[in-house]
Amino acid sequence: MSAIRSAQVLSPRALLLTVLLGLSACGGNQPGGQGAPPGGLARSEERSAVLTRAQIERINASSMEQLLIGRFTGLRVSRDSTGATVLRIRTDRDPLIVLDGMPGLSLNSLWQLNPNDIEEIRVLRESATAVYGMDGIGGVLVINTRRR
Repeated sequence: MSAIRSAQVLSPRALLLTVLLGLSACGGNQPGGQGAPPGGLARSEERSAVLTRAQIERINASSMEQLLIGRFTGLRVSRDSTGATVLRIRTDRDPLIVLDGMPGLSLNSLWQLNPNDIEEIRVLRESATAVYGMDGIGGVLVINTRRR
């Protein structure tokens, strides 16, 4: 006798929330929590990094480029042969940029953002990008702006 399970299709946002709630419930998102190596960070924390509003204020950057350079492991900001600023997250592909929950922000628009308007920046890589499918294969930069 075989058991048949029905699959529920979730939106990317609902799927991400489900995963995060599941990690929270098992202690997997806490240092030393279930699934973490002894004395180390949980696996989910190895694949994402966060820059908070308090950290952004201490940095006091005048541009998004200054804000991002050297802040995240694996994130590279450079110039191409035409002088355009290029952003990469551990690959040679363009990352997906998500602004306030809306994916698809262009690099040109990213560089125009004012760092003082940013509440949080999260860099996702490897399996943490799965919720974005093939669009996230180059990594994902999630930016939340301040609500005024």
